[in-house]
Amino acid sequence: MRILKPVIGALVFGVALTACSQNSNALDTDAEEIKVAAPILTVITRHEPETQFMALILTKTAADQGNPVRILLCDKVGNWH
Repeated sequence: MRILKPVIGALVFGVALTACSQNSNALDTDAEEIKVAAPILTVITRHEPETQFMALILTKTAADQGNPVRILLCDKVGNWH
């Protein structure tokens, strides 16, 4: 259990970096070519590491496909101490 917290934290960080790098690439294209899509919102409310991990994998897949993503950690999930 203790080892999964750093892994999940690293995955959240990786997804955030991927989303930021893709958003900065969109700024380099012409305004006519930019397709505005609503961001995918991943809401994680369960404390089980397996549930969190699967949600983050699906979110990373969406980000890798060029979709903007946002992650919301609710309740005890956002408490990392």
